[in-house]
Amino acid sequence: MGDGSRVALMAGIRVFVGVANVAAAYLMFRSGSARTSTAINGVLGAVLPIVFVIVMAIGVSGFITKVPVVKVGLIAVGTALILYGSR
Repeated sequence: MGDGSRVALMAGIRVFVGVANVAAAYLMFRSGSARTSTAINGVLGAVLPIVFVIVMAIGVSGFITKVPVVKVGLIAVGTALILYGSR
């Protein structure tokens, strides 16, 4: 997979997630219920970190052979800390 197609895939995933967020906001607004809105928000909160890891993995896979192992490890630690901090 070339860099151009990798970037397009990453961007496409982010666009899809953005559309899903807007749709979720619309559903929250239309429901008029705090309980339903909280459930929708909970689903988003569970899915978004997974999307983050997938997009990071796609991006890192493009240059993992060109970067020293220590830097790849730092990227992995940084990603793990972001996920830990978001809980």
